[in-house]
Amino acid sequence: MNAFSKDEIVAVYKAAYLMIIADGKVMAEEIEIVDEAMHKLGIWDLFILEDIKNLAKEITEEECYGQLAFLDKEQKRFVSAMLGTISSSDGDIDDSELELWRKICSNSDLPKMNNRQAIAIFQSY
Repeated sequence: MNAFSKDEIVAVYKAAYLMIIADGKVMAEEIEIVDEAMHKLGIWDLFILEDIKNLAKEITEEECYGQLAFLDKEQKRFVSAMLGTISSSDGDIDDSELELWRKICSNSDLPKMNNRQAIAIFQSY
């Protein structure tokens, strides 16, 4: 998988954050998946992660989707798998999470997959 730019990582974090809050409940398992995703993208430094979180607050959903739309095929596969893994990480796949995942995939041209596929793909990175 090609390296993500800082702007792309900000968009990935924004999408992940939107998924975490989609059902109105922030679960520890969801946060752990986002932390794992950031590590898979090479973000280990907490100061850099805080910077990414702050930048993610400044971009709109539309800007996020636009940034994700320009990722390459493999990067898009990673993001879609990450979102599916977040949605199922707490053992309860809420309708609002599925709706958001579909919306992000549709607006950013991410590959569609089911949750089982998403988990397997995310674990493979």
